[in-house]
Amino acid sequence: MLDYTTIKALFDQYGSNIPMLAQSIADTIPTLFPHREKIHARITLNDLAYESDGFQTSKVKIISRVRVPGKVKGKVEIHFTAGQNPDEQKESLEDARTIRQLIADHLQDAIRAIPAAMFTLDSEKRYQLLAENSIDAIWIMDPLLNFTYISPAVERMTGYTPEEWIGTNLSQHATRAEFLKMAAQAVRAMRGLFTSDYIIFTANMLRKDGSEIPVEIIGRILYNKRGLPIGVHGSTRDISNRVKSELALQETQKKYMASLEQLYHAGQRIGVSLDLENIYSNLHEIINSIMPCDGLVISSFNASQKEFRCEALFHEGQTVDVNDFPPVSLEPRGKGTQSQVVHSGSSLYLPDYRAHQKDAKTSYYVNEEGVYLEQDIPADQDITSSAILVPLKRENQVIGVIQVTSYQLDAFTPENLHFLEAFAPQVSAAISNAALFEEARQTRNNLLITLQGTVEMLARTVETRDPYTAGHQRRVADLATAIAEKMGLDQEQVDAIHMASIVHDIGKINIPAEILSKPGKLSALEFALIKTHPQVAADLLHGITFPWPIAEIIHQHHEKLDGSGYPQGLAGDQIAPEARVLIVADIVEAMSSHRPYREALGVDIALSEIRNQRGIQLDAEAVDACLAIFAGGYKFPDAAI
Repeated sequence: MLDYTTIKALFDQYGSNIPMLAQSIADTIPTLFPHREKIHARITLNDLAYESDGFQTSKVKIISRVRVPGKVKGKVEIHFTAGQNPDEQKESLEDARTIRQLIADHLQDAIRAIPAAMFTLDSEKRYQLLAENSIDAIWIMDPLLNFTYISPAVERMTGYTPEEWIGTNLSQHATRAEFLKMAAQAVRAMRGLFTSDYIIFTANMLRKDGSEIPVEIIGRILYNKRGLPIGVHGSTRDISNRVKSELALQETQKKYMASLEQLYHAGQRIGVSLDLENIYSNLHEIINSIMPCDGLVISSFNASQKEFRCEALFHEGQTVDVNDFPPVSLEPRGKGTQSQVVHSGSSLYLPDYRAHQKDAKTSYYVNEEGVYLEQDIPADQDITSSAILVPLKRENQVIGVIQVTSYQLDAFTPENLHFLEAFAPQVSAAISNAALFEEARQTRNNLLITLQGTVEMLARTVETRDPYTAGHQRRVADLATAIAEKMGLDQEQVDAIHMASIVHDIGKINIPAEILSKPGKLSALEFALIKTHPQVAADLLHGITFPWPIAEIIHQHHEKLDGSGYPQGLAGDQIAPEARVLIVADIVEAMSSHRPYREALGVDIALSEIRNQRGIQLDAEAVDACLAIFAGGYKFPDAAI
């Protein structure tokens, strides 16, 4: 015969806290039987299930219905899994029939005892006055989530009158998925799983026409004099406008991310070339694909001579020869368009270009024929009606202007302006780098002198943009050369490793300095941009005729023997011997030196790291040679180039 005192004690302990009571009973039922592991219990109240630990269903089961009109429909189930002998199972079934009915009867009594209201007359009147004048729907539910009160605001919100709500269950006012989400919040609160007196969450409720409305629900547990939960009261607010705003914000964020992606790909296109004509052509294609572009002018500005020179002009999609275009002098403040950009250092957004020209007293236009006066324009000539002008800067000084024009009034959006402003630093860097490269290449008469000079100039270009890694390439070159010599490589390989090391990070000229010197953790997009630098370097150097495979060595200087490197994921013998040496030297120097996102780790930690990766990610011979030369007293040279 089973001892039912434990069950009766639970009713005394939890009283009207129906969720906690039901769960406690479900957990307790199996413990009443000799073979507790074979017994499983479940109590269901208004679709809310309270199950014993590890609950399993079985064909052998005892069920009693629980029903209190207007409050609850449910059942008590006791399941018996295989394993008991027939006599034991028969006895267990008889005990189960007794206990399930006892539980069902007591549950019904406990639910009937839940008061419909818990306020005094005066407090109820005050509560009702506040509730009926609130724009939110104020409500009260019993522990089984039946509505005992709801304010008039609910009709405006859902189309149902308060009278239609009273006596209904929460499950009738939401889809099953949404109901279970809301009910779970209420049940968890009544079980004491929330530390706060309040619960706040969002959900969707059903309108009378069947549509869903997004709402924010704030609920609080109601307690009786014994401190036991007897219901929930709270408010429901229509957040349709908030949701619309959030969706609009998400759409804006999507556009922002799309713009970042455009910037990323645009930067890649112009950053891999050192040929100005190619840069200008790519720039025109990029701008033309993103915004209206009947005309594009790229001008350089010479601050010492105070004049502009047209470097490239695209008119109606065609390239215009600008070799015979004369320079244009900088105009006084308040006049001109490009001149205003230079004086202010800021962009010009001109939805009505002609009106601005009159105000600025600009006396010239540029088309495929060159520079001409406004009065010379034929009556049927298409002329610029709107424009965006963005400064190109280097070291915070204006070095040129990008001017995008359209025949249509107000043709450009603020997003177009923002894109050009964000893109301009990459354009400036690409043009500056191309100009620097061209100047260096033309000033060398001897091929080897040209190569050496170009390499060192490009190395300085990278490292002066990132002061935290100044001297990094030179130190890597010194260590890589020492490793190669220790390994006994031939002189051609030693020279190739030395030359490749000097410019192995040249690809970082395509990466904004803000990212290179960022002190915090890089975002996924920023890190993806960093990882492009071996490919960018290979593309930049591809057209230079070196006596060694410099471009390929640099292309592979972040590859690993196990295939975990980038950008190609090469493995084993796919990686050039020279690149394997450069990888080891690069790791040791980088870990030994200070970076904006961490302090220097020191040579000992760096050597420990390559020792751990010997033969796994790093070439064993190169690692052994590196360890040997440091053991022999090797030290990095001074950081200065």
